[in-house]
Amino acid sequence: MTILLISLFLFFLIFLLTSLKIRIEYRLEDNGLISVTEIDTWFVIAGLPIRVSLFRNPLLAFFRDFFRGLDDFFRKMWPGDKKEDIEKGFGAAKKALGRLKDYLAFFFDRELLNILSNNLQIKCHHLCWITEQGLADPAYTAIFYGLIWTVKGMLLRILDELVYFEEEIKVEVIPDFHSLKFSTSFCGIFSLRLGNIIYTISKVFLHRILSSLKDRIYNRSEII
Repeated sequence: MTILLISLFLFFLIFLLTSLKIRIEYRLEDNGLISVTEIDTWFVIAGLPIRVSLFRNPLLAFFRDFFRGLDDFFRKMWPGDKKEDIEKGFGAAKKALGRLKDYLAFFFDRELLNILSNNLQIKCHHLCWITEQGLADPAYTAIFYGLIWTVKGMLLRILDELVYFEEEIKVEVIPDFHSLKFSTSFCGIFSLRLGNIIYTISKVFLHRILSSLKDRIYNRSEII
């Protein structure tokens, strides 16, 4: 019995100290604007990576939903070969940007962001996000350039709060003022301990309960 308890304790300890390593890749090119999202996951035990698929499907579903917001933004902006549709695209892209902000609203809760940042302790081993774009008109290309940096800046601000970068990240927007082209490619490799995930989930759950109780107390005081 003692040996079994010790074995279970050691197994649980190894589990908590095991890291989950994730590689995320996303591509979207102007040839039909078909996007590709790929996820690879590993358990890292004592420095030894072991490929697993345990978390792949839920992570893939999450990031596909997330990148769908980016797809929507870029597709609304992209005019194809009709230059007269560019101005309409700007208006549609701004609406898509608003929907993307709504999707990310979860991360704009400062208290919740602090919980995630302090407890998940995510490490970024590599991050590269390169976008090439051109609308065959210098003025329109410059506007599109600014909108793309708005999207990237919003996402990088969240990452900066959540992630420790082990190396310098590479994020670029390359404008082409005379051609009609678009492509974007994102690749990131992140890792975090399984124990941190479990602990953070419990903290987030507790945060949600306390927030709900505070809202109920506030609403009752307003009625009184």
